[in-house]
Amino acid sequence: MKRGRLSWLQWSRPAATVAEFGSLGYILRAMSKRGSDWYIPEDWLWHLSIYLSILCSAVLSSLLVPIVYRLKSVEVTTLYGVAVGTGVLGIVLLFIARLPLYRQRKFWTVGPRELDPKHRRLYRLAYAAVLLSLFLLLIVRFRTHES
Repeated sequence: MKRGRLSWLQWSRPAATVAEFGSLGYILRAMSKRGSDWYIPEDWLWHLSIYLSILCSAVLSSLLVPIVYRLKSVEVTTLYGVAVGTGVLGIVLLFIARLPLYRQRKFWTVGPRELDPKHRRLYRLAYAAVLLSLFLLLIVRFRTHES
């Protein structure tokens, strides 16, 4: 048999089993090959990601609006205390996450790119805590400055 030709057995075998076809890894590998039926050009992926981000924002806002509505019954001082506590926790977590960079004397690096996976997780958790704190402080502001 020549190298360039496929045997009958190779032709009869399906390209992927049913279990492989449903897996995300197979689809991503297939999408990365230009000769595949699943290939999506990068510019299309960019445009599709815009619609996906709009959809995610709509779902997230539909989840957050009822929570914000329920927060109207909470006292402002309690909400302010939780917001400040969450912010302080986020700042402490950010310091702990960046501690390896401080030890290497890299004080002005931006982002978690140079951190190991454990400290990257802490970095992201710290930013989530700070964002939650800002969100709660924004709610406190809207509740105290109603006109």
